[in-house]
Amino acid sequence: MAPRKNKANVVELRRSLTIPSIKQNALSDQLYDACIAKARENPGPEGTTPWLHLKDAVDRGTISPMEAYDALEAGFLPEHLKIRKSLYYHLL
Repeated sequence: MAPRKNKANVVELRRSLTIPSIKQNALSDQLYDACIAKARENPGPEGTTPWLHLKDAVDRGTISPMEAYDALEAGFLPEHLKIRKSLYYHLL
């Protein structure tokens, strides 16, 4: 027998799925340019999506700029940053 849905569970699920809005001045021009350059270096969905996710997550404040610079310097997106919310995190 499937569990019954109640209004509180549905509201809590919707709240957990919301993506934060864009914050002003969270993403510098230098960080934006670096993310776009990495996306261009790695064509295709598997190569481009992580860098677009990184850019968007910094813009929304779910990833700090320092974490983003570390990922850019390493050349890959660590697993713990892939779960941070952005418009692209469900594609990773």
